[in-house]
Amino acid sequence: MKKVAAFFLCAVLTAAPAFASGLEHADHFELKRDGSWIVNFAILLAGLLWIIFRFIIPALKQRSELLQQQMDDAERARKESLSRFAEMEGKLKAFESEATRIRQDAVDEGERLRKQIIAEAEAASRRLLDKAQAEMESETIKARNNLKREAVEMAVAMAAEMLKKNVNETDHRGAVKLYAQNVGGRQ
Repeated sequence: MKKVAAFFLCAVLTAAPAFASGLEHADHFELKRDGSWIVNFAILLAGLLWIIFRFIIPALKQRSELLQQQMDDAERARKESLSRFAEMEGKLKAFESEATRIRQDAVDEGERLRKQIIAEAEAASRRLLDKAQAEMESETIKARNNLKREAVEMAVAMAAEMLKKNVNETDHRGAVKLYAQNVGGRQ
């Protein structure tokens, strides 16, 4: 308000010489001539002051208040955006730590699964080796039994062959009698 009044005072003071330069230099004051200039100037000044104080100053105040409100709103919005930024930054850090934890959990789970798979593979390998060993032992026993049976059959066949060559009918009858006596005596 004081700035506006100072501005108009300067305007009036600069306008006064402009009015004075239009007047003829007179040696004396004439009321009719000089009074009308003064009255006109006073009416013009009063009208100008009335317009300034009635319309311009309230408009400037309103504009100033509007600007202040906009600056306050902008400051409030800035603070709000800073708080949102801080909140988002916190959430981002939380997400990053969560992602790191999930990644580490996945690595740990992968390592656990790898160890489990290796252990299962080793167990399956041991079972297969044990089964193969048991089959080998079983097959070895079967082969030995087959060899023994074949050896016995071969020995029996050779003995039968030798008996056919070396034992005649009389020897055969004597052996049968001897056997019958031995079997008959046991009963």
